[in-house]
Amino acid sequence: DSSKPVTLKELAKPKEGHFLVSVGVDSLQVKEGGGKAFDAVFEIAKKYNCMLIVDEAHGVKNHNAIRSINCCLIAQMCKIRGILTGTPTPKDILDLYSQFHILDPDIIGVYNYYAFRAQYAVMGGYEGKQVLTYKNEDELMNRIKPYTDSMTLDEITELPEIIYQSRYIDMTDDLKKAYLDMVRDRLVEVDGKQIEATQVIAMYSKLRQMANGFIYDSERNYHELPGNHPKKRELLDILEGTNCQVIVWCNTHGEVHALNELLKGYTVANHHGKLSTDQRSAEIARFKSGEARILVATIAATGTGLTLTEAKLEVFYSLPLSYTDYLQAVKRCHRIGQHSTVTVINLLMKGTIEEKISAALLLKKDILEYVLESVKTGVDITEVMS
Repeated sequence: DSSKPVTLKELAKPKEGHFLVSVGVDSLQVKEGGGKAFDAVFEIAKKYNCMLIVDEAHGVKNHNAIRSINCCLIAQMCKIRGILTGTPTPKDILDLYSQFHILDPDIIGVYNYYAFRAQYAVMGGYEGKQVLTYKNEDELMNRIKPYTDSMTLDEITELPEIIYQSRYIDMTDDLKKAYLDMVRDRLVEVDGKQIEATQVIAMYSKLRQMANGFIYDSERNYHELPGNHPKKRELLDILEGTNCQVIVWCNTHGEVHALNELLKGYTVANHHGKLSTDQRSAEIARFKSGEARILVATIAATGTGLTLTEAKLEVFYSLPLSYTDYLQAVKRCHRIGQHSTVTVINLLMKGTIEEKISAALLLKKDILEYVLESVKTGVDITEVMS
C-alpha cells in the first residue's frame, strides 16, 4: 500500500508481489560498502529479483566517489539495470565510465577507470595528469549506441523561450580595497577582527564570500561586510521591477542568512540543507501555492528533483562551481508545465573570482581545478583570483 510509508528495514523482510524502493543517492555516500541505506538496499537486492534505475545518473559520474562505488555494488546484485540523465557528459566523455560501469561494464569493454582513460583520452600537461584531447571517440559511441536511447524536450513538448542575462556589478571603493587586500596579503580586517586565508583554496572561498557581502572567520562566525553591498542593491532593483514569482539561488547558508535580512519586506520561503524534511516540504508548499513570492534556496538542496514552474524568473545571487549544477537548477523552472518565458539572471561582481567562475561554467570546467592548475603552472595568484 503506497499510502503507508515503510522503512527500508521493513522492506527487506520476505514478501510477495511487486514493490518500489526509492532511495536518495546521497544516502549511499556514508561509507564504502556500508551505511544504513546501503545495507538495507543491498539486502533487498540479494533477496529479490530487482530492477535498478539510477535517475540523474550524472550524479555518480565520479568513479572514486563513495556513492558511485556503492551504486556499482548494488547494481551487481540486480538483474535489470537502467540509468537516466539529461546530462550524461557534463564535463567530458570520461564521465561515461562510472555510469556505464553501473549499467554493465561489458558495454564499454574495460573494467578500470584508468584503462578507460588510456583508451579514450590523451594525457599531458602538469605531471601528465591533464586531459589534452580525446581519441577513439567513434569506437566508444559505437559501443554504447545499442544500449542508449535519447529524447529531447522539444520532442516531448514545446517549451517556452529561456532568456539568459549576466549583470556585471561594480564594487564600491571599500569593498574593492578589502577584496584586493585579501588577494595580495591573504588577510582582511572586518568588525575589528583579522581574517586570513593562508591556503589557495581557503582564499578562493573567502573571496567568493566577500563578493556576496559577508565573510566567515576561522571559528565560522558570520561577519557582514560594512556598507550597502552593491549586489544586494541590484537584487532589490530586479525584484522591484517585476511582480512574478522568483527563485533566488545561493550556494551557502551565509548568503541565505544575508538575503533573509535583506528581503524582510517580501513574502519569502526558504529551502536549504539545515531545514528538516518536513520544514523543506512546508516551505516549498508555501512557494508553490503563491503564499510566498520569493524562494531563497541553496543549489545543493534544491537544484534537483523539484518542479518549480510557478517561477518565471531565476536569479543566481552566486553561481555554482559545476555546469551540471547550474543547468539542473535552471531546469527547476524551465521544464514541462512551464507556459511562460523564463528569465535567468546571473549577478557577477566585476574584477572578482565570480567572472572566472562564469567563464569556467561556459566551458563546462571545474573552477577549483582551474585555480589549482593555474597556480601550479606559475600564473600569478592575483590574476587568477581577480
